[in-house]
Amino acid sequence: MKVIAQNVAQQLKQLGKALEQMGTGGSSPSGGQKTPQVADEARKLAEMKAADKARSEQLAAKIVQELEAEIEKWRRIREQQLQARRQPPKEQEEEKKQETPPLVEPSTKPKRGLFFGFWNRRAQRAREQAQPEMVGRRVGG
Repeated sequence: MKVIAQNVAQQLKQLGKALEQMGTGGSSPSGGQKTPQVADEARKLAEMKAADKARSEQLAAKIVQELEAEIEKWRRIREQQLQARRQPPKEQEEEKKQETPPLVEPSTKPKRGLFFGFWNRRAQRAREQAQPEMVGRRVGG
């Protein structure tokens, strides 16, 4: 758009110079008629340039405003994400404290076997039956 306007301006300048040369070399009525046309076209061109410049500035301002709004939007989203990352661990710790059942102390000897000591009791009874009169414990030896 600017290139076209520059080309038109150059052509108008050349045309104006040519008309001035023709006007000074010989006074013809046709040369006088073209000069107001050139001035009118130059005025129109200046108006078009001014309108184009104003339009460009408006578009630039609008784009800058939209970009700033978009940046602010993404900044807020990022802040919310960071806050969300920071907050859940506190809540999760509270939930874990509430959910954990009280600790059960383990027994000193774990129960083993299918019948949880059935064979141990049976072996003990067999010993007692084999030596029923034994009063004290056997001392190592």
